[in-house]
Amino acid sequence: MAEVAGVLVHVEGPAEPQVVARLGTVDGLRVERRCADLAELLGAARAGIGRVAVLSLGRGVDRPLLAELSRLGVGSVVLAGPEDLHRAGALGAGRVVPDGREVAEGVEAAVLALIADIAPGAPGAPGAPGSEGTVRAGSDRHRIAGPVGDRAASPPPGPRGLVDPAAATAAGPGRLVAVWSAVGSTGRSTVAAALAAEAAGAGIASVLVDADTVAPGLVQLLGVLAEGAALPALCRAAAGGTLDADGLVRRLVRVDPGLELVSGLTRSDRWREVEPESLRVVLESLRARARLVVADVAGGLEPPPSRGADRSGAARTVLAEADDVLVLVPPDPVGVRRAAALLADEPAVGARGRVVLVHTRPVGAREAADAREAIRRFGGVEVLVEIPYDDAVPGALLAGRALPVHAPRSAARQAVRTLAEELLGALPDRRVRVRPRDASRRLTDWVRAPLRASDHR
Repeated sequence: MAEVAGVLVHVEGPAEPQVVARLGTVDGLRVERRCADLAELLGAARAGIGRVAVLSLGRGVDRPLLAELSRLGVGSVVLAGPEDLHRAGALGAGRVVPDGREVAEGVEAAVLALIADIAPGAPGAPGAPGSEGTVRAGSDRHRIAGPVGDRAASPPPGPRGLVDPAAATAAGPGRLVAVWSAVGSTGRSTVAAALAAEAAGAGIASVLVDADTVAPGLVQLLGVLAEGAALPALCRAAAGGTLDADGLVRRLVRVDPGLELVSGLTRSDRWREVEPESLRVVLESLRARARLVVADVAGGLEPPPSRGADRSGAARTVLAEADDVLVLVPPDPVGVRRAAALLADEPAVGARGRVVLVHTRPVGAREAADAREAIRRFGGVEVLVEIPYDDAVPGALLAGRALPVHAPRSAARQAVRTLAEELLGALPDRRVRVRPRDASRRLTDWVRAPLRASDHR
């Protein structure tokens, strides 16, 4: 007896009975449930009922929902109006069907094609009954199915400036570097900002992302006046399929020539707004814009919950997507022990992990050598670069500038340059010049402005 594939239906409007009736006539398909809302559809999927979900693009249909269905092994077919086809595809739907007169035929073709992709040999697979009317078009990420018998049509052009991660990947995405460490003050934000500024000073377009959902602070460290939290806003746009190039540029803050900042959360209790699946899309879009993306993530990882949102979901996403993971280690017994445990608990970092020894206080040569040996013995890795303690670091923090801009001749800056060359190759020898920035973007100028005015009274 042929296997029967179950279908969950949540279609709004007059098309719902047409879709249900059409699917009921197809051999190998059975409408398991006509869901009243998305909660019922998701509950049925979690119960293992159905292999494909057919739903209208409406309120609540976003990238996290479709990603959850995919994780449950349920493919998604989304019905959308002509003006929303591109947005529906950007959500990560398995198939997108134009909502029109022949929507029922389009849904049938899309469901059969999706089942064929999920399980070759199932109804709709090449050579199987019902496969003749399957229509595929569009990119590998989403396909737009038309009525049975139509020619495969190209997906409609999207809005101007839409960020297409698939096209960006074909052109060659930028490098994503995650700056990570165990819990504690190890200098993650300082090193991340210095690395991005070093690359920008060498002519490499760079974006710095404050993805720390526990203690974000790059806005204060760089002395910029950010208008709201950019990262959660970009994640919301990605979740709704409306993330475009214009919206991305509006959220970026220009710190220095060639260096832009994605500001983080204004409060740590807003961490749920940085949804992992949406963050992945944001990172892809940033890599399409810049040659280097440096992400500052929260220290350590909390155990994943059995249910509900993951407090360390943003950090896990960045670490999974990163090309290189810089693991910062302070040269003291507590810091080395925490780093060794971190590397042992997170084997997924693997070959992408690069250990950077950061002197957060004055350290003697013997103590630094002992720390390197301990990391080699207990962590199983070699130290890539050692950043010495430097009085220029707190000076850069007080000035609200990245270290290469504030103190280009300091020893710590030279170590950061060595780190950048280890990751990016030889950099051109350019002198980093300090240029005045827009006063509306400079926190220090904004704070000092009333003082300057009072001096002339």
